[in-house]
Amino acid sequence: MAEKDRIKTAELIFLIILTAFIILFRAQAAHMPLDVNEGSHAYAAARVSQGVVPYKQVFEHAPPVMIYVYKAAFMFFGQSVEAVRNFTTMYVIAVMLSLFMLARVLWRSAFVSMLAVFFYVLYQHSLIFQGMSANAAIFAQLPVILSILFAIDREKKYEAVSFCASGFFAATALLTDIMTVFFALVPIIYALFYSGKKPLNSIAWFIAGYIALLASAAGWAFYNHAVYDIYTSVISFNIAALKTAVKGMTLGDFIAANIVPFIAFLYAVWKAIRNNKDGNNFILVFTAAALYAAVFMAKGAQPHYYMALIPAAAILCASMVFDMYALLNSEKEARPYAWIILAMFLVLNTAVVSGANRLGLFMKSGMYTDSRYYEQRAMAHTIIMSSENKEIKENFIFAWPDMPAVYFTAGVKAATRYAYAYPLDVFTQDKQTVLDTLFQGRPSWVVMQRGTYSSYQAFLDNYYAKAAETKNLVLYRNILF
Repeated sequence: MAEKDRIKTAELIFLIILTAFIILFRAQAAHMPLDVNEGSHAYAAARVSQGVVPYKQVFEHAPPVMIYVYKAAFMFFGQSVEAVRNFTTMYVIAVMLSLFMLARVLWRSAFVSMLAVFFYVLYQHSLIFQGMSANAAIFAQLPVILSILFAIDREKKYEAVSFCASGFFAATALLTDIMTVFFALVPIIYALFYSGKKPLNSIAWFIAGYIALLASAAGWAFYNHAVYDIYTSVISFNIAALKTAVKGMTLGDFIAANIVPFIAFLYAVWKAIRNNKDGNNFILVFTAAALYAAVFMAKGAQPHYYMALIPAAAILCASMVFDMYALLNSEKEARPYAWIILAMFLVLNTAVVSGANRLGLFMKSGMYTDSRYYEQRAMAHTIIMSSENKEIKENFIFAWPDMPAVYFTAGVKAATRYAYAYPLDVFTQDKQTVLDTLFQGRPSWVVMQRGTYSSYQAFLDNYYAKAAETKNLVLYRNILF
């Protein structure tokens, strides 16, 4: 092993410090209530843990890996919100270490590798982009990194295995977050131009690994008679959701809070134009572009969509800063101050990022997500307390709209297989079934957003009593409960 490939003590200490920071910083949000998507994943995973077939018997709009990620969190830490947060903390640490390995392979430089993980930890914990959450874009980071790593770091005798593994992890990313749909093009085009004398063989092995995993998922669906359910839940629903104009984060918002990564991306594009033989720079630029392409297609990009870009952005930042440092160090006049200038830049960048993400305000208030999710948790706790020492007539709940976290937190079943409210708008053929459950099935509890239930008011007045009310929500209790 070459000397520069050896991991130095300073690197290990730096990684330990960053790991400690991740644990301590994220521990502050360990009790943060689940948001809409997290609640949906958690409820689906809880139902699957009870033997329910996902998609067929419980709705979930995310690809299957997300259900089993949450299921794994419950296996390790118990079925709770804290389990989700603690598991995500472990996952972010694993992503950081994998990113360090990737940077080491790309540059064989301790300096660049430490810069890369520094930028990753800094930008990963963006609060306005939901960096503290456990959403799909965050869990897609690791398979994307591993796919790139296997495509780049390969031996001549094992290129077929490496590209097959790269395809496998690219498919894993897709089955984790549908917004990574264009990422598979990255290793394919990289193989075409940078893999050596037999690029078509490399591409064929990549496709083989990619299809093998997708075929396994399809086989599972056929076995469980859930093909149509997966199609309508994951594909039809997400396509319909993309067509719905919902106000979300824009590229301008992302740039304003992440100006250095944006400049680093432009710098990398300029480097690629100047030197198209640099495969490492190419694959990073193309990865960032491919991951953003799906975000661009979404009319209302949710803040966490952008989190999939962070690992590639972190390495591009490290590359740019390294070039800046090398330029300063090459000048005799600037050389004595190169380290000082670099340290000042990193401190200033950290301060700017903290200000842009309003870290101080969030940490002071203890509110790491929207207030309505705290209200949903309060509603769930009201249900739990009201149900103590009582014989529960029906152990299910109907919540409208978008409140799957209430089901999970309260530990009760949804009145229908739809814990997520969007199907009421998207799947018109199922809307009547859902409404019939409310009017005929008479669930034990009904949670409504204020101002959205006028058509049900007479029904609620006859059969339900108001149990609790907050700024945004109203909780009704079945009078026969």
